[in-house]
Amino acid sequence: ENESHYGQEIREKYGEKTVAASNNKFAGMSEADFDAMQEMAACLQEMLTKAMATGDAGGEAALAVAALHKQWLSYTWPSYSPEAHRGLAQMYVDDERFTAYYDKASGKGGAAFLRDAIHNYTDKLQMLDDAVEAGSCNLLSAFLCMDPEVQALARGCRMFRISPPNP
Repeated sequence: ENESHYGQEIREKYGEKTVAASNNKFAGMSEADFDAMQEMAACLQEMLTKAMATGDAGGEAALAVAALHKQWLSYTWPSYSPEAHRGLAQMYVDDERFTAYYDKASGKGGAAFLRDAIHNYTDKLQMLDDAVEAGSCNLLSAFLCMDPEVQALARGCRMFRISPPNP
């Protein structure tokens, strides 16, 4: 159904090779993975609603939403890049269909909040990558420093693949 409605449009935006790779990954998904992807999407909406209540798209709750969104993308994206993630997030705001979806699920402004959270997240990813490359920290120590409230939120979503440590 999505192919007939959006196939030409997404090929124009992303190219045949990217779309074919994504379609192949989706087509090869097991039923269990599909169910997990759907459960993760529901968890993502719930976490987005809670993060929006903080009003801080750069806060820990918003960054956890963006991290989960990245994981959700891994079900259909053959590879990840922060630039592509940012582009998709912008499309959520620019395309009224996506805006309506996120705003309906998480409240007015949901798409814009998610975009801002993803932009903040990808900025932090770059800073973390730079710090790791410089040898000043590692990803585990960065995660251990995460706000305990966000750790609890992440533990509440069983689809969050990184098991946070107990506070």
